[in-house]
This record gives sequence, C-alpha cells and structure tokens, in this order.
Amino acid sequence: MKIVEATLESLNEEPDVKYTRVTIRPGDFGTKYLPVQNANREIDTKWAKKLWENWPSVEGETILVLYQDPKDAKVYRIIDGQHRIYAASKWLTGKKEATLEAQIRPSPVGGLKAVANQISHLNLGKRYRTQDHLANTRSGSLWPDIFRAQGLEPVYTRSGPKFSWPSIIGGYLASKGMTSVKATSAEEQLDAWLMKDPNEILWCAKTLSWWKTACDGASKTHRLYTLQSLMGIAFALKLCRENQGKMTHLSSVPSRLLMWPELPSVRGFTAARGALLPEALLKGVNFRLHSESLLTYNGKTGRETP
Repeated sequence: MKIVEATLESLNEEPDVKYTRVTIRPGDFGTKYLPVQNANREIDTKWAKKLWENWPSVEGETILVLYQDPKDAKVYRIIDGQHRIYAASKWLTGKKEATLEAQIRPSPVGGLKAVANQISHLNLGKRYRTQDHLANTRSGSLWPDIFRAQGLEPVYTRSGPKFSWPSIIGGYLASKGMTSVKATSAEEQLDAWLMKDPNEILWCAKTLSWWKTACDGASKTHRLYTLQSLMGIAFALKLCRENQGKMTHLSSVPSRLLMWPELPSVRGFTAARGALLPEALLKGVNFRLHSESLLTYNGKTGRETP
C-alpha cells in the first residue's frame, strides 16, 4: 500500500507558502480542519483505517497541504490529507495528539475548478478519477438539475444499464470532435461539467431522454449496454445535430434500432473498437428507411457502395 500522499519534493514551491507542524486532536476533523466543500471526496473509512494501522509511517513520512479559512484564521481547509486528519481525529484517544508536517498555502484563487485541480493533483496515494471530479463539484454544475427536470438521474460511477455522468460528459465532448482520450480527461470533463450554457445542456438532456428508449430496450432484451457508453452517447448526440431537419425520421430511430436484427452484434464495439460503433449503428438507425429518407453521420448513410 502506498502511504505517502504528498512529499516535499512533489510540491511546487510558491510565494507565501509556509512549512510548519500542526497538531491534530480527537474531534478536530470537521471543526479545526475542514474539507473544501464540493472539491474533496467523501471520506473512505476503509482507506482511513489503513492509514491509521500504519500511523507511525504516516505521521513521520507525509505532509499535509492546507490553507487558512478566509473567514476564520483558526480553521484550516484541507487540500491534501483529509483521510490522515480524519484517522487521527477519529481514533486518537484521551489527551493524545498527533503532529504532522504541513504546507500552508495562500487561499486558492480561480474558483471551484482551481481548488479541485489542486486537490486532485496532490492526491498521489489514492488518485482522483473523473467521476470524483464530477461528483465533488456537482453543486456548481447545471447538468444535474436540468437532466432531473427531463426525468433523467445519471449515476456518477459507470454502471451497465444506467446513464453515467462520465459517459455523458465524455460523449458530449466526443460529439464535438474530441478524441476519446481527450474526452475522458478529467480537465476537459470538468470544463464541460461547469459550463454555464443551460440551452446546450437542455438540448443534451432532451436528446438523451429520446435515446434512453433505445438504451432501455437494448438492455432489457439483449442485456446490451453499449448504447449508453461514451461512444454510444456521442453517436446519438452527433446524429441529432447533423439531422435536425429530419425530425420525423429521427423520432423513430429508437424503435428501428430495437427492430434491427443485427443490434446484438454491437456488443463488441467498446474500448479499442469503440470507433467502429457509429458505422454499425448507422445501419441500424436507417433500417427499413427508403433511400430518400436516410439519416447521415459524417455525411454518410451506411449504404454507400464500396
């Protein structure tokens, strides 16, 4: 198990950064030491317990990263080290106290994204995943409320039969032309997650409410979850953008896909083969359509002669 979450060598030297020793006493977590709201992860008590079981190493070999709360100089906000502080605060007994090295930084500037980036970059012992970024900054995002109003409640972890936020945000970015590698990066997803364009988000929500019919049908009939993958969502969004003048044929896409005999074959178009998914799905969305009514994807209909 990797105990060291941040070392002096791994931290960037900045003006006004101070190094000191801080004490932690029972009950200090949540009073003297506070997480950064909507930026830190939820406490993983199992991880904190592992740290406590190795406390001599933790106390002697790691460093906290904190800044003073702008409203109360006696209170510290935690950029890195919340599990260590939680462990000491919870399992120290009597009048004992723990002492750890700490880097005290100036109050971060740049808003919620800047704080979240600092926290994720310093969490070397238990790295942030993209879903952590989205879950922890959800109060600053317009996406959840707008989607909820459309009857959609995506989850933050990737889950087979359900829409997930990482896949939705990644699919949105991929539909705008980003590579899958860039569309899955935490930085790009956080930018999209915190964007302030309600009309764009509402359009995505309405589109995915329509696409959900196909996703639910494929899940129920074939236990097929590819349609709600990042690439499946990117396909749906881009298909609708490109064919806005063909709403009659777009509206019936889910039913045609579910009637398409080859639908189970798209199960394999995930991960490395995900780029082939649009080509396969295009055949399904045009299933039983006359040639003059065909929908296009990147200008193609899927019926072109080689």
